Amino acid sequence: MVKNGKKQVADTVSIGTWKRFRKNTGVTPKYFQAFCKSLGLNWEEIVDNIQSESTTMPVSLDLENSPVFPYFYGRNQQLESSKKWILQDKCNLIFLLGRGGIGKTLFSIRLIKEIQNNFDYVIWRSLETSPTIEYILEDSIKFFSQQQETTLPSTLDEKITKLINYFAFSRCLLILDNAESILHSGCHIGKYREGYESYGYLFQRIAQSSHQSCLLITSRENQKQLI
Repeated sequence: MVKNGKKQVADTVSIGTWKRFRKNTGVTPKYFQAFCKSLGLNWEEIVDNIQSESTTMPVSLDLENSPVFPYFYGRNQQLESSKKWILQDKCNLIFLLGRGGIGKTLFSIRLIKEIQNNFDYVIWRSLETSPTIEYILEDSIKFFSQQQETTLPSTLDEKITKLINYFAFSRCLLILDNAESILHSGCHIGKYREGYESYGYLFQRIAQSSHQSCLLITSRENQKQLI
């Protein structure tokens, strides 16, 4: 805060965080909004101005363990449709569905290459090994915060809220590949495996929240079974 021309920083905010804010370097959305409120500034206008002035800044890209495909042929119509949904229609949640082996993973990687410069952050993660939702949330939040978020909320709901805050503050693209891995197969097909039901809640929250980002999910299962 500013009082009588002097800065007063809340006890819960470190001096280093305040200095990063003053230098226009990385602070979390929570503290950025709090500082702007204390200074009587409109944080949304500041974000809009920063984005309009930094369109040439490189995207932060994390494609950990993503497969490498030297060639990609065809599917131009599907690529253009997906780009339109994400860039023009601003869809919050997109499902890329189809039977195994038709190239959904390859398509998602190619799509990233086509649109990555329209985002501040792009992260690709595979669900093939059935990671917990807590791992995906914590991993994503740390990436979007540039490793500043070291102490994360304890509850699932708070972690999802924090992720969505980053989705609102920055233009983020999160791709989750092979979502069928967290679902039952056989006679229980279409139902989440035990311990993975919260993924459905995450997908619902992202679809229903107001933000400027996109979650892209690839799966063999119908979207009605995922959300």
